[in-house]
Amino acid sequence: MTMTIEQITAAYPNVAKLESQAGRELLAAMMEQMSKLAAENAGIKSNLMFWDAEDPESPYDTPEEVAQTRSLNYGDEFVVQVAAKLPNRTYRVLEDWDCDCKVALVDGAEVETPATDRFIADVKAQGVNALALRRRTAAKIAGENGHEITARDLEGEAIRAEMFAAELRGEEKA
Repeated sequence: MTMTIEQITAAYPNVAKLESQAGRELLAAMMEQMSKLAAENAGIKSNLMFWDAEDPESPYDTPEEVAQTRSLNYGDEFVVQVAAKLPNRTYRVLEDWDCDCKVALVDGAEVETPATDRFIADVKAQGVNALALRRRTAAKIAGENGHEITARDLEGEAIRAEMFAAELRGEEKA
């Protein structure tokens, strides 16, 4: 389900408080990210194939096709096996033993999910930023209590954590 910015601000009153330009830009960026994730997931879901668990010889495009083929009635339950249709991949055997084999991918690729990958990287970075904030808070407290060396060390940890968060996001951080 796609929601407009107006629907989100109506459903979540705290979001409506983002009246500044920066707040609106942040909300627009979140909406854009959500749309990209939804499109990526829809693409993955559209590549599903279904097999009748009782007769897995032929794949079907939908579970409804399985039900129709089996002439099932209202309320009947059935199990389907699900797999994703992916591009073919070519592998080469590198080493072969009686009980083990090593192969290498020659042609083809993994399913790419750039929006999901960016989202996961951002979630990880948020956790690291939370650590950086804790280190900065601890540094401030240490400094206020006369522990300058500890404060400086904690501030350094915060800076390194922020650099790592930027690295996770794929950003340059000087």
